[in-house]
Order: sequence, then structure tokens, then C-alpha cells
Amino acid sequence: MRPATWALARLTARDLLAQPLTRAAVGATALLLFLSTFLPSFTLEDRGDLKFLLDVGLASTALCLGILGLWPAATFLSDELSQRTAMTVLAKPLSRRDYLLGRYLGILASLAVAAVVLAGALLLCAWLTEGQILAAPLEHWLERGSEEVPLSRPAIRWDLAGGVLLGFSQAAALAALAVLFSVRLAPLATLAACLGIYLLGHVAGSLSSGPMAWGLRLVLPDLELYDLSEAAARGMPIPPSYAAAGLLYAGLYASAVLAVAVRLFERREIA
Repeated sequence: MRPATWALARLTARDLLAQPLTRAAVGATALLLFLSTFLPSFTLEDRGDLKFLLDVGLASTALCLGILGLWPAATFLSDELSQRTAMTVLAKPLSRRDYLLGRYLGILASLAVAAVVLAGALLLCAWLTEGQILAAPLEHWLERGSEEVPLSRPAIRWDLAGGVLLGFSQAAALAALAVLFSVRLAPLATLAACLGIYLLGHVAGSLSSGPMAWGLRLVLPDLELYDLSEAAARGMPIPPSYAAAGLLYAGLYASAVLAVAVRLFERREIA
């Protein structure tokens, strides 16, 4: 990629990070995480408060990153074509391929910044919640019938950063699909198509065998890889290798989708 592509990516990321939607979404999610540390989990299990935080935290983080990835990816091309700013950019020595990749990389950069902020908030909230659990009086653990009373200091759940990384990976794959659909569809139709693929992607892995099932598995993203609800409910750690595999899968899938998007965009006539 040429330097102009990276320059467009930096410009896109800076514009997205300055938008009120990005700041509001990240701020509201971080506030929800902090409020979750004070909300009761309504469970009699040991460390139920921590499991409640993990469930709410990972789900809300993935939702926030999904919104921040889908909305700009679905709207930037339509907005710039209607305002004729895309023609100005493409009139410069910048190919359509570099234009799409620059915009997509800028979206990924803004998502990465949001993911870092949310990961820090989630780690802090988990650390605070763990500290509240360990600081509970002895009578609390005797009433619950726990055989072991926790005496250690609260530890930082670094594996939660892997959960946020999986949410980032899912958002990156969906953003690539939004770029593909936005080449031919209006923003609302693009969002509707991405929502449908999101729902189908969570059931693609459970389809029965057969040519049609294999075809759907090949085309649809396997979003079940990024479903951490069961792990959060059980308080299970997220292995770094699993998070890295999810990121690699999203990168390969997004690359294939963007290759198709570039071919379609190169064939589209721009008035």
C-alpha cells in the first residue's frame, strides 16, 4: 500500500475518534462497566458478582465495538458519494483499492483505540470487584458454606483483554462486510444485511452436514468463535491462543471480503 493509503487511514481514524458517537458509545459502555461493579448479581454462587461483571462487560464491549465498526463502514461511501467528496479524493493519485483500504484501516484504528480504553475499564472493574469479594467478612463465606476462605490479594484478570480482542475481531469482520455491501447498497440496507449475517453467523457452526451447509459455512463468518457468554458464566479464563486464533480468522475473512469489495467498487460507475 502506498503512503497515501496510510494517510487516508490516519485521517479517517482521527475523524472517527472526534465524532460524538464514538465518544458517547465508549463513555456509556465504560459507565455501564463501573455501574456493574455495584449491581447485585442475584445469585448464590461464590464470586457471582465477578461472573455477572464478566458477562455484562464482555457483551457490552462487543456490542459497542460492533456499533463503532458497522456504522461508519456502512455509511462513509454513501455519504461521500452523495456529497461528492469521494470524487475529490479519487481525483488525486489514489486508486479505488487504496481508497477502500484506507477507509477500512482507519475504521480499524479507531476500533483499536476504543478497544484499548474499554479493556482498561473492564480490567479495572474486574480488579475492583475481585477486591470486594476478597474483602468480604468471614461470616459471608461461612453462610455460603464455602470450604476455602479467600485470603489472597485481588489479581488482575489479564485474560479479559483477550475477550476484548475477540470483540474487536468480530467487529473487524462485520465492518469488512459492511464495506462490501455499501459498494452496492444504501446504508440502511447495508446495516440490515449485516444484522442478518450476524444472526446467521452465530448458527452457521451448528448447521447439519451437506453441500448447502458447507457452502453457508464457507461464505458466512463463524461468529460462534466470539461468543464468550458461556465462558463468562463459568468464570473460565480466556486463553491467549484462542484470542489470537480469533484475530487471525477475522483477518483472513476480512481480507477475502475486502478483495471482493475492491473488485465491485472498481467496476462501479461514479457520476
